[in-house]
Amino acid sequence: VLFRSVQRLYVRTMARDGEVLLRLVRDKRNRYGLTVQFVDVDRLDERYNAELSNGNVIRMGIELNKEGRAVAYHISDRAPGEVFGSVQPSADRERVSADQIIHDFVSDSPEQIRGIPWMHAAMLRLSHLGAFDEAAIIAARIGAAKMGFFTTPDGDGTGLSDGEDAAGNLMTE
Repeated sequence: VLFRSVQRLYVRTMARDGEVLLRLVRDKRNRYGLTVQFVDVDRLDERYNAELSNGNVIRMGIELNKEGRAVAYHISDRAPGEVFGSVQPSADRERVSADQIIHDFVSDSPEQIRGIPWMHAAMLRLSHLGAFDEAAIIAARIGAAKMGFFTTPDGDGTGLSDGEDAAGNLMTE
């Protein structure tokens, strides 16, 4: 039951966030000596970018070496919004070596370092579809509100009509 729950959480996180972040914690208290900890991917601050003196760069919270391989993950001590009234991640970050992290995502380009939510493409299409529906409704409303008036130079509408209604008003089809 526990393993199925872990699998379900893994798939849901991958679909919702586009990536899964697991931390391998060596723990002698565990009979297997290892604990796998899920880490909220929001704790990787995508706004944390820096160039380090050793030649490494930090992109979206992931430290990369010159070859572009992840060497460390800079994990915030709390997720955004975790503290009441706070929507910013904490400035306090822990540098965790990449050999302690499993970072899984579906890569769509060769140098991609973060995942994209699976519903991204569908959400974009749904946004366009919603805008199309709105434009179609507005166009229909404008079309329904159009009116026209026929006039003649002498002001007599008899030549423009092709009949009369029951009240004797001139009309045309």
